[in-house]
Amino acid sequence: MATLRAPLHGLILSLANVVSIIVAFGIYTLVRPANQIALQAPVAAALSVLGFALWVLLAGRLAGGGKGLAARNDFVWAFVSALLWAPAVFVPLHYVTQGYMTSIGNIVALWAFQVPTNLAAMLVARSVALRRSPA
Repeated sequence: MATLRAPLHGLILSLANVVSIIVAFGIYTLVRPANQIALQAPVAAALSVLGFALWVLLAGRLAGGGKGLAARNDFVWAFVSALLWAPAVFVPLHYVTQGYMTSIGNIVALWAFQVPTNLAAMLVARSVALRRSPA
């Protein structure tokens, strides 16, 4: 079960990324004619970090402290697996909503968003996990 912990957290982080991007796009559509990237990227990043921190807090409480992210390796593997999950989450979603396969450029753009955002999410989540665990 422990071997599935990091990929599960990576999946949740990847879902948080995609949902955050969609929510931030919705916010952008409400405040047009703002610059889309200038508004959507920081809003989506903040929502991703917040969402994943809440997930880590909730997962730690539900698991009784023993099954959440704890070791540094857990965070590294969750980060890597989030990058691997991204196409598996985004490609079918794009196909269902747009009716055609996405380009590799969109996946590269998603990864470009994920790398700095998920580094911040991991730092915040690690802080949350350390505060939650007994010293």
